[in-house]
Amino acid sequence: MLLAGSTIAALSAPLRRRASASRSLPPLSVIVPVTGAATEVVPGLVSVFSQSYPDFEVLVSATETSSPAIAQARAIAAEFPGVPTCFIARDPRAAENPKINNLALPLAQASHDLIAIKDSNIRLPHDRLAAMAKDLTGDIGLVVSVPVGTEPHNFSSAVECAAMNGYVARFLLAASAVGLGFGIGATMIFSRRDFERAGGIAKIAQATGEDHAISKMLAAIGRRTLISGEVQQTIGRRRFRDVWNRQVRWAVCRRIEAPAIFYAELFVSAFVTALAGTAGASIIGVPGVEIFAGTIIAFAAADVLLAKLKGWPLSWRSPLAAFCFCCLFPLIWLRARFVRQIVWGGVAFTIKRSSAPPEPAS
Repeated sequence: MLLAGSTIAALSAPLRRRASASRSLPPLSVIVPVTGAATEVVPGLVSVFSQSYPDFEVLVSATETSSPAIAQARAIAAEFPGVPTCFIARDPRAAENPKINNLALPLAQASHDLIAIKDSNIRLPHDRLAAMAKDLTGDIGLVVSVPVGTEPHNFSSAVECAAMNGYVARFLLAASAVGLGFGIGATMIFSRRDFERAGGIAKIAQATGEDHAISKMLAAIGRRTLISGEVQQTIGRRRFRDVWNRQVRWAVCRRIEAPAIFYAELFVSAFVTALAGTAGASIIGVPGVEIFAGTIIAFAAADVLLAKLKGWPLSWRSPLAAFCFCCLFPLIWLRARFVRQIVWGGVAFTIKRSSAPPEPAS
């Protein structure tokens, strides 16, 4: 029931999305944190500079003083001389989480109140930032977009796409369809005034995931999160170890920042549902192995069907990749439950304590 309901809700999400308000667009500062140079970053950076936004600047930030990713970004920025661009290559030592640490200086140096944060390998439609900025009205304090994995070049990256475009996207779009919102770090827009009023960088310095933490701290001052539209995340070629580390990191973020969701998701996963079906197989006189395999296949098929109906990338690898992720999920969950160290951009950091819900700033 949950599988069918979440899939239907995810498909209906565009029909339920609130219409963008008709209003002028304020100046925008776009922050792009980078770690290492990579071919899949190029289309993501080009899509930033190509935005049909009336007035915006771009801040590219790395914590390494000599960063190949900054050099790569400079070469791309040179093709767009009309866009004001700032390059930051310094470690502010503002947070132990390397991504939050990489956001501290550009947030302080941004020229405008309206802030967009975008992962370097996220490819934006030309009007995505304008559409998100128009949605930042009323009590909406944070607007995010659902990342859709594209261009997987090997089987490991196909598994990453299966996780993103099936399990993750299905529940995020279903949440959007019923008016719920969660922090999604791929692309976010918010007001720096709201961010500072809620506590600023100091408030999230110990957070495991900046997206969940920002959503929670804004909620503490009465500002809601809205899921608005989709963006493309170029996957490229991935090693299985990299895919594993990313999935564990995301699961740890849910464990720390949204524990109720983390513990619930195990019990509605394909693997646990299949085990439950197997336990009751004898009642209906069907071999347990058939129930188990059939349940896993049904979950994988639902994810592939969602991608097909949404027009997302599919290949001959997709069904097997979806099946593999369903089987891998309980192992990822168990690792995330007990791990005390996670990796972002090749930098490992220790989770010292759980992030408490932020209190409203005085």
